[in-house]
Amino acid sequence: MDLTRRGHKARMAITLWFPNEVMTEIIRNVSRADQATLCRVSKIFNALSLPVLNRTVTIVGGLDNNQVHVLKAFCTALIAHPFRADAIRSLTFVGRGYIRTELEDSESRELWLQSVKLMRRLEHLSIDSSRVVGQLVPKLSLLNFPRILRCSLKIPADMWHVDDVAAFLKLHATLTHVRIRINGPVGHRSVSLPNLQYFDGYMAHLPSIVTQHLRAARILWQTEGLEIDNFIKALTSMTDPSIPFISSHRFHTSLDDTSRILTALSTRMPHTTTLETCYLDFQAAVGHITERLGQFGHLHYLAFDSIYRIPDSDEDDAYRQDTLQAWSNACPTLKACSLFARAWRKVDDMWQEYPMEDFLIQAGLSAFEELS
Repeated sequence: MDLTRRGHKARMAITLWFPNEVMTEIIRNVSRADQATLCRVSKIFNALSLPVLNRTVTIVGGLDNNQVHVLKAFCTALIAHPFRADAIRSLTFVGRGYIRTELEDSESRELWLQSVKLMRRLEHLSIDSSRVVGQLVPKLSLLNFPRILRCSLKIPADMWHVDDVAAFLKLHATLTHVRIRINGPVGHRSVSLPNLQYFDGYMAHLPSIVTQHLRAARILWQTEGLEIDNFIKALTSMTDPSIPFISSHRFHTSLDDTSRILTALSTRMPHTTTLETCYLDFQAAVGHITERLGQFGHLHYLAFDSIYRIPDSDEDDAYRQDTLQAWSNACPTLKACSLFARAWRKVDDMWQEYPMEDFLIQAGLSAFEELS
């Protein structure tokens, strides 16, 4: 965008001809650097550009105490100009490492709390884990966002956080997308989320959540010797059998437990149309998943991955084609598959590779990215 003095009068003329809604849409499609520059062009551009610039806020904290000063400066400015908080729709807080100084004192935590309370139109909240972020988690139960739709809470596993998170969730029945990464239950009592559609968390969270319209779940199964049937019953109770379901699972369990999980899913949740699995090791798991695909009678999309991926080579391409054919034979309803971050779709009974991004959208798995 040309923001030279020669183009200044032309831009001022544009604002007289175009409605504010059109100008705002144009501003949204330029870079953040240009948005910041536009804020200094005139009062009109400042009024139109500042809300767009402040719409998405990302705060990164780390070992560098200068980042702490940036956070405090942001909070102080917002408190001094509270109207700016109305423009914020997305707030992401990424904590890295452990800051032993300013965020630990009560004054700094109170400053953070007062600034975030001003964001009454917030729709997306993401807090990534670190011990310094853990200092702020107890304040969650004091926050209320009437319009919030998505939240991602990846925080330390200290059990004293559990009730604070549960209290925060109970206050926000508007939530449609939730990611909770605490290695423990969400709370001692159930949490009602009537609008919840997408859930991402540990298997221990399932019994704490009460909802009936879940469309997708990504679950980390971490412990061996689970009460698998109880967890699958809890998951089933959250869904509507008439609505296709997206089922994603990260297995840190034995193959025996994994087999029981897949069997329970196929039996209790026949409306599963997308199945995503990720194993610690692929060698035994590929055959394992192939043997159980026939249990899923309405499966359209299958995604398989592993922490230890195989390298790309001609030999591995042949292996992939053999695996895809085996999956197709075991589950004739399959329309598309992904294997080790590459995707194929069935065209005239032949598997053709196509973009992974398209597969994630068609399979409904891209919705989990909205939680990031």
